[in-house]
Amino acid sequence: MTPAPVDGLLMLAVLATLASMMMIGLGFLFRPSTASLLWSIMFIVVMLSTFGLLIAQSTEMPRLAGMAAGLGLGSPAFAWSGLRASRGARAYAWVGPAIAVGSAIALGASVASPAAPLVYASAYLLGAVWAALTVYELWLRPERGGGQLIPLTIVSGLLPILAVAGMSVVIVEATLGPVEHVIPDLTSIGAVAYLVCAVVTLLPLARNPSGSVEASDGDLFSRTATDRLARAAAAGEQSWSLLAVSLDDTDALRVAGGEDAFRRVVERFADDVRACFPADADVGADGPSGFLVLVSRPGATVRECVRELLDRVTTISVEHALSVELAASAGWADVRSSGYDLDDLIDAAHRAMEAARSAGGHRWQRASATT
Repeated sequence: MTPAPVDGLLMLAVLATLASMMMIGLGFLFRPSTASLLWSIMFIVVMLSTFGLLIAQSTEMPRLAGMAAGLGLGSPAFAWSGLRASRGARAYAWVGPAIAVGSAIALGASVASPAAPLVYASAYLLGAVWAALTVYELWLRPERGGGQLIPLTIVSGLLPILAVAGMSVVIVEATLGPVEHVIPDLTSIGAVAYLVCAVVTLLPLARNPSGSVEASDGDLFSRTATDRLARAAAAGEQSWSLLAVSLDDTDALRVAGGEDAFRRVVERFADDVRACFPADADVGADGPSGFLVLVSRPGATVRECVRELLDRVTTISVEHALSVELAASAGWADVRSSGYDLDDLIDAAHRAMEAARSAGGHRWQRASATT
């Protein structure tokens, strides 16, 4: 592994420091949550990694350089965990630290070994796996990786390509001997691009998890819903349902009316969600244009609530006429078919909502045990 020039490392260190300050000051402290905490830790880890590389290069300590480089390879896993926490799913927050520490130990221990290039390429490939999973998490959000998610979606998709290219170079060198190195330069550029794109995408998500509307904080909803479901399971109550509701064709809505009109549409949609469900229902944000609703009512009552909501959506209006007809879809999961685990209910409701969209949209779909 050829170290990056000092000037390049210094630029990366300054960028990582600024990104850390922005995420902590403008993100975590503005709206504390599990997601913003994980993303703050990610930028801190990258900052420590770059300063470690600077110190190692100045003092000629190759083992420290290896450990510092390995530490930074855990950053995609932190991004992935934070995105899961942001949508109310289980965060698996231990993954990022495990990959960062494991890669640091592996690269530090192998720095003087002939296998060092292979160890680095393998660690880089492992980190790129979580970058690919980050793309999947971004695709699960209502924007489908679009809008403000585009920068991180693109750069996370490129990291696996760089990782495969790096592993290919290592294999070719092991077979044919040394070749001209291009991959180290590309990975240095990739680190800068990743930091910039991560800030552009994650900082707005940290400040406003719902994307457009002030709604119940994802962590608060998750804690409240988990507690209710645990008590319901202990009491054997089977009247609990979780619904995922979201506007359809959000990209077309943004294009047709602009961000300001879209924001007003989502705000009205949020009001309708709260108006259509009982006052004791828990409502939490689910992406920029969707909501999760946990309610304890008979199936007939829930059905009427969903139908009323879908009827109300068509009456939403804004100052400018939109060329796109407003519509929404809903997925409905209950504890009888999906159990009392919140993550399982959310996943089942999301799958049911996607099935409703695939069937034409502006309808609801009930999850079954096999949905």
